[in-house]
Amino acid sequence: MAREFTQKINKKYMLKIKEGDQLPVIVGETQHQDKIDLSSFLGDQNVVLYFYPKDNTPGCSLEAREFNQLMGDFEKLQTQVIGVSTDTKVSHTSFCGKYQLNFPLIADSDLRISRLLGALGENGRTTLRITFVIDKKGAVRKIYEDVKPAGHAKEVLEFLRTSLF
Repeated sequence: MAREFTQKINKKYMLKIKEGDQLPVIVGETQHQDKIDLSSFLGDQNVVLYFYPKDNTPGCSLEAREFNQLMGDFEKLQTQVIGVSTDTKVSHTSFCGKYQLNFPLIADSDLRISRLLGALGENGRTTLRITFVIDKKGAVRKIYEDVKPAGHAKEVLEFLRTSLF
């Protein structure tokens, strides 16, 4: 127990939500200028809410492309993938166009969502690389911290297959 406590203190951030918690109300704007309310997926779809630091950087681009390549598999598991970064809607529109991304990206340029979940990085301007898997009832079933972009989408898909179905 003491070791676990020490590890949490040594983190440069502290998540404000844990596995088993209900996801708080999250509403944001996407690259299409649409409002998206995560509670609208309750009862119908699981949600993969993944935070990434910045559009058009190597790791973030790789992660987004891998989620995009597996979208059909996520859809078969009734799961909506949603990306979040502190970039603007204009940046997200360009990023989605460049990589032909077929899922929404929330522009958290006011940092509200990142602060709400404790996903804001040490610099206070970008998000950490964290993924939340939320079930159809709105419960956070899995949190991936310190995500490595390569293979992460497949890792999340496998969790959904083995744990939620």
